Amino acid sequence: MKRLVLTNEEALKITSRQMRLLESAKRKHLRKKRSSKNDIRLKNLMSSLSIEFNKILYSISFKSHYSFYLYLFLKDKASKQEPKAACEIYRLNMYYCPLEIRFQTIAKELKITRATVKQAYNELVSLGMILDVSDIYFPEHLSCKTAVVFNDSLISLYDKETNKVYFNMNAVKSPESWTFEGAIDSLTFKRKICMFPN
Repeated sequence: MKRLVLTNEEALKITSRQMRLLESAKRKHLRKKRSSKNDIRLKNLMSSLSIEFNKILYSISFKSHYSFYLYLFLKDKASKQEPKAACEIYRLNMYYCPLEIRFQTIAKELKITRATVKQAYNELVSLGMILDVSDIYFPEHLSCKTAVVFNDSLISLYDKETNKVYFNMNAVKSPESWTFEGAIDSLTFKRKICMFPN
């Protein structure tokens, strides 16, 4: 990998251009019929959230218009979880505590169909924005999912060709911030899990 040395002026131009592109992506997103600007349900959802989010989310080409809002909903829920002794291991830079997810419950709360929630959930998993760990927590409960929500502030870029989200690992303070190894005795992860999508 080649490294490029930029002057302060060049770096400022690139940053400025990136900001303009994100603002353009935000305006495009809000012009959609199903957006927090035009849909009262989504507007109410956004007003109920107590989190900030990376504006790069506006540039992601979500197939389901609810994926953007489901991610924010799950992030808000995960950030509000009452800390537990074992769960504190997860409250690091890269991701939040594992979150129990029930599609039907979320559908009722957001006033959308269960199928819509499931579609948005699967897309977030595919993009690499959340990690489904249901097979470890509740493998016998088909109606309940468990997922780890990744920290969107560390998103480096969204690749349209691969339809994947990539994270800046250099921004993580410690390598332990992106491993589950030894986090909880009942979970036996035998290897470190890197947060880059496969």
